[in-house]
Amino acid sequence: MISMRKTGAAALAAAVVFGSPAFAGNDNTLFIIQDSSSGGIGNTLFVDQQNASNSIVAGDAQGTTPAQQTGFGNEATVTVTGDGGSVALLQNNPVVSGSAADVNSATLSVGALASVLLRQDGFGNEGSVDVNGVGAFGSLNQIGNGNFGEVSVAGNGASGELSQQGNNNTFGLQVTGANVTYTQVGNNLSAATLPTVVSNGGTVS
Repeated sequence: MISMRKTGAAALAAAVVFGSPAFAGNDNTLFIIQDSSSGGIGNTLFVDQQNASNSIVAGDAQGTTPAQQTGFGNEATVTVTGDGGSVALLQNNPVVSGSAADVNSATLSVGALASVLLRQDGFGNEGSVDVNGVGAFGSLNQIGNGNFGEVSVAGNGASGELSQQGNNNTFGLQVTGANVTYTQVGNNLSAATLPTVVSNGGTVS
């Protein structure tokens, strides 16, 4: 388990490849840049790869670019289990002077041979993505402020993608064995109940 917090003015870049120690799993990669040079609360990252092997936490699924936490304040908790899971994390908070309520937060969980993408560009966004299934993919894209989003994907080859563009939007997506894309554009949008999509194939958008 790795916990990192950056509150100073300088950027921090870290590239870590974990070897054989049991507490760290095998051949796991963490590649992260934290930059709070403009001041603010700072950036916090907690990563658990102890039950994973050949996993990647970075800015893309291949680990070629770093995960990013930049700006006033971002928090993320990442849990990877099984073999070959990947998480792409991109958080940017443009607030110059704010409070703890303006921090972006994310909780990400991925299983074997599955992948997660989370992007938050704004402030006060909260998101969670949970993906399990061989070749499964889940993504949450929050562009704006004060958005709340949840994505849960289960099943081999399944995918769920939620995009929130605007402010103070709320939505949750639960997908089993299907391919679903949902986009919110506007402000103060919500769903009375969280939609659940169960399928043995096909695409819904």
